[in-house]
Amino acid sequence: MKNPLPVVIAGLSLAAFALVPGPALANEGSKSDKHAWHFGSYDSGRDFYYAVVERDADGDVQMSGSLDHRDWEVIDDLVGDRGAILWFRLEGDSWMSRDRAVVTRAREIMRPVTELGKRQGELGRQQGALGRQQGALGREQGRLGARQGRLGARQAVLNRDIARAERRGESTREMERELRQIEQQMDELGAEQEELGRKQEPLGEQQEALGRRQEELGRLQEAASKRAESELRTFARELIRDQRALRVKE
Repeated sequence: MKNPLPVVIAGLSLAAFALVPGPALANEGSKSDKHAWHFGSYDSGRDFYYAVVERDADGDVQMSGSLDHRDWEVIDDLVGDRGAILWFRLEGDSWMSRDRAVVTRAREIMRPVTELGKRQGELGRQQGALGRQQGALGREQGRLGARQGRLGARQAVLNRDIARAERRGESTREMERELRQIEQQMDELGAEQEELGRKQEPLGEQQEALGRRQEELGRLQEAASKRAESELRTFARELIRDQRALRVKE
């Protein structure tokens, strides 16, 4: 028994497409050093799953579609070096076609979804870059905050010692001089914190804008996914009817 791919469900909704890395669907003996990339979703209650599968120039398996974990081992057995295939499971039965026109049509149906997925991926990279900038500013703010905390603690000690010295009639000149220096440093650190805060604001606004675009793309992708699944289901029935798909024995 071959080891199946792990179940990928986190962050994926019904008919949602996401780029997910997983172990390879390669020939026996080579799985450990290959990787598969696929678009997919998981829902054990569905009766229709599909994928376009092929091996790229590096020998890695590429999949786009919507899969149930039960079918990964079946697809592992089907994929070879003879070009792309369309695989689908409809109402419990597994089917496939290596016909180039069939695969091309399936890709055309899925293209709006995969294109939206790529756009979401690009937005995600932009969000990640902004997040790194925000993180760097945040670390600097944290460093300044730590310095402010240490200076604040020293201020409290000096104020206490000055009060005690005054009660005893002792000189407080040196302590007051140090206290003024600390107050000046605190003012400088406060100004630096304000400047960092001003730099954070536009980054936050950009993140919010990207988030709104992601939400809109998500809505578009959900609608596109539903359309693609409906079209592919109809296409699959036509392939079975016209005997252009082969039943897969499991």
